[in-house]
Amino acid sequence: AVLFTATLSHATSSWPLGGTVTFKEGDTVLGTDTSNTSGVWTYSHTAGFAAGAHTITAVYGGTSQYATSTSAGLVVTASA
Repeated sequence: AVLFTATLSHATSSWPLGGTVTFKEGDTVLGTDTSNTSGVWTYSHTAGFAAGAHTITAVYGGTSQYATSTSAGLVVTASA
């Protein structure tokens, strides 16, 4: 399994951020998580990856207070 973690911060100190983060490879949704009270989201990918490089992003869905946001891609390389 591969554990992905997304952490968001903002200019104010009023936690929690709330909302959902979707972990994706391109347009394919790998999984989602709802925030804990410290603005951390996790997803454990247990399905495995085909051999090669995979670019994973975390997409924050936003709330009524906070805008959506997408992380830079994280490259995961799987071996056969």
